[in-house]
Amino acid sequence: MMDESFFVIKDKFNIRRITPMECLALQGFPPSFTFPSTVSMRGQYKQVGNAVCETLVLRIITELK
Repeated sequence: MMDESFFVIKDKFNIRRITPMECLALQGFPPSFTFPSTVSMRGQYKQVGNAVCETLVLRIITELK
């Protein structure tokens, strides 16, 4: 099992992964969105990866009409 600190470790080039909250922001989620405290960091990444960007869906629906 992967240690959750894996997601925040910087390498020798000082590069890091973006956080789940940064991923959500890129997908248009409001800054007030939060995960329940019972969801692990790994679970947050999974949920963000399975999320659908509402803005994109609305745009597609609008264009299909």
